[in-house]
Amino acid sequence: MRKIVIASGNRQAAQRVKNMLAVHGIQMERLFSSGAEVLSYAVIRPEAVIICGRLPDMTAVTLAEMVPAGFDIISLTPSGQSQMIFRSNLISLNMPLNTRELVSTVKTLAVTQNQSYQRKNHRPDDEEKLITHAKQRIMERHHISESQAHKILQKRSMDSGVSMLQVASLVLEEYE
Repeated sequence: MRKIVIASGNRQAAQRVKNMLAVHGIQMERLFSSGAEVLSYAVIRPEAVIICGRLPDMTAVTLAEMVPAGFDIISLTPSGQSQMIFRSNLISLNMPLNTRELVSTVKTLAVTQNQSYQRKNHRPDDEEKLITHAKQRIMERHHISESQAHKILQKRSMDSGVSMLQVASLVLEEYE
């Protein structure tokens, strides 16, 4: 299960959310009082669910744009304010909070993303080596970074509708 953190400029409100979730068996890893603290945390953590109240230095939307992949934001929005920005990693819940809705959302996000993260990271070693080798060839040939080479493999895979492993094999044949 992914780690759960709370980010809010209002320490008392954060504590209330923490207590509300603790009653339902959901434990928090950390409480943050600013978006900058969350971003520092995001550098060292591979993934988490962030429950975000009002922050003094940025909005939940800005935070959602800045955190790396693997992080989802649950924005606690004051009643009457609606967020018209749609991001794949941002969910807005209106206050006053419905405990059941909050608990259900947190549990779903904590488990769902974690499962896909585990699947993604359980590629067999031989397949991983083949993909890494193809990226190295692309990097050498085009004088680009590893992340750019990865994007090239990914794009070719998506454009052709075949797996990244198959694309990596074709790249190695092409560059031999």
